[in-house]
Amino acid sequence: MHAAIDAFLRGVNVNPALAASWSALEGLYRMTGDSNNAATAAQHMATLKRLPAEVVLATSLFSDGELTPAENIIRAYLLRHGNEVEAMRLLAKIGIARDVLDDAELLLEAVLALAPDYRAARHDYALVLVERHKYQQARTELARLLELEPQNRQYRTLYATACVGLGEHDKAIPLYRELLADAPRAPDLHLSVAHCLKALGRSAEAIESYRAAATARPNYGDAYWSLAKPQDLSLLG
Repeated sequence: MHAAIDAFLRGVNVNPALAASWSALEGLYRMTGDSNNAATAAQHMATLKRLPAEVVLATSLFSDGELTPAENIIRAYLLRHGNEVEAMRLLAKIGIARDVLDDAELLLEAVLALAPDYRAARHDYALVLVERHKYQQARTELARLLELEPQNRQYRTLYATACVGLGEHDKAIPLYRELLADAPRAPDLHLSVAHCLKALGRSAEAIESYRAAATARPNYGDAYWSLAKPQDLSLLG
């Protein structure tokens, strides 16, 4: 049964518009007595049932990497029906995938004007702000989200990234290390710590973190590249 749950979870993580998979997960979770996850699966099912069919179809296409047909469907839907929060957010996500970040930013601002409590859209907005190097504004948005969900790893990670963008490496390091406490073998987090340490001139500690990243992911090219840079060679033991 746990193998079946894992299989369905992999499916909805790739494509959250798979209604049948959410329904199967709800049933499986109830059979195992996991009422919390069953309720979450049921909530996803209810959301999909509430959404217009065009938006669900476009979401499924987007999740499968079919950006052009997804965009065509969602633009046509918006032209017919006007502003609809989920359709606008999906169009913004397509813009992010296409690296059209200015349009995505405007769309997400409009979404949040219509639905200021929509946390997923605010996280998307903060992500776009980081990508556009608007770090102070991004951090403000993330602080707002963290007040509501202080343990959310996505919010915490992006907040630390915004600190790095602002040059506040000394503030980012403890944030990354708090995240590492719950995921000690996360190579990306070790790499982020290493970059911050290096920026602060703490080269020996940085090399230790680069090595931790390489240990956690033996084929991690970024970690090996950082270790091989000429300015670090004299410190390698």
